[in-house]
Amino acid sequence: MPKRLPASLSIKSTCLLSAFTLLFSVGNPARAQQNCLPVHGLSFEKVDSDQLLAVRDGRNIAFITICGSLPDRLGVFRFFSQNLCLHGAEDRFHIDGRLYVVCKIETFANVR
Repeated sequence: MPKRLPASLSIKSTCLLSAFTLLFSVGNPARAQQNCLPVHGLSFEKVDSDQLLAVRDGRNIAFITICGSLPDRLGVFRFFSQNLCLHGAEDRFHIDGRLYVVCKIETFANVR
């Protein structure tokens, strides 16, 4: 018959594992920052059928790849939050009332 760990050791192991999991999933602000862009002050240029260039104050910020095709003409953008992200409800936006979903965000190295 296998030996069982003392209850106190088992509880400590479980708490440590829970804290470790939380730290590297939702509690990692660096990871969240890499996957989101603040939309305030951004303008967009279409560079391919599914790709936008995000520009702020004349500086290229990121390439944003859309799941699907963009319209021929970029019209009025509507964002549902202050950030454009790769996850959750913040990965969606409208152009002229049509819904688009972000598949990838690639920021330029010189952007902070």
